[in-house]
Amino acid sequence: DTAELVARDFPEVRLLRQPNAGPAVARNNGAQAATGDWLAFLDADDVWLADKLERQLPATEDPKAAVVAGRVVGRRDPHFHPAPDFDALWAHNTIATSSVLLRREAFLAAGGMTAHLPPCEDYNLWLRLAGTGWRIVVVDAPVIIYSPTDESLTRNLIRFAEAERACME
Repeated sequence: DTAELVARDFPEVRLLRQPNAGPAVARNNGAQAATGDWLAFLDADDVWLADKLERQLPATEDPKAAVVAGRVVGRRDPHFHPAPDFDALWAHNTIATSSVLLRREAFLAAGGMTAHLPPCEDYNLWLRLAGTGWRIVVVDAPVIIYSPTDESLTRNLIRFAEAERACME
């Protein structure tokens, strides 16, 4: 009953509805409809920490920053890099989509997310942005809780491996 709840309790929110076509299509449509300079995502299996935006906003002042990400609560990442370039991202995708603030201008210029790559449409976008000179900044602080369920796209290892291969191609 999400649509009814939003209409009733949050009339200032513009809710977009569409047939299920996957996360990339939903994010692309949302970015097209957005009016702000920055986009933020929140997947169903994630929770933003209360100070997420406060921790990330200072990094949005960099005009070359397209992605401002943060860390995931409880995830120990031996490949953490505060400003991963294409090569670092190619070796290890350490960016959780729900942790991201994404410059709308960069998102649209890159053509958005590639719909045929779930669950790697986000990783593909980070690579394309880094490969065209946009900066990626990762705040060294936890900003989200990631709680995947058995139904989460990243839990389907065969589908994930196929998407990773398509992303590489």
